[in-house]
Amino acid sequence: MQVADAIEGWVRDTDLDGFNLRQFLTPGTAEDFVEYLVPELQRRGLYRTEYAESTFRERLYGAGNTRLFDRHPGARYRGGAHLDEPVE
Repeated sequence: MQVADAIEGWVRDTDLDGFNLRQFLTPGTAEDFVEYLVPELQRRGLYRTEYAESTFRERLYGAGNTRLFDRHPGARYRGGAHLDEPVE
């Protein structure tokens, strides 16, 4: 598969750890990528087969950290906006 070969080369030669997919045909590009390319990349060990974390935040800050830290300014908006409260 030429596309998988190219991606594998980029990973090998440049230590690439991610890339963005641009969709040219809707919905064809994304569907083709998932149906044809992802399984081949998984077979080669270049694409995950499962996710241990449930959120991106957990990837950054560890398992169980699914929400903003209480000290984060955005945390004051939990449960609705509290715009009259000062940011600490």
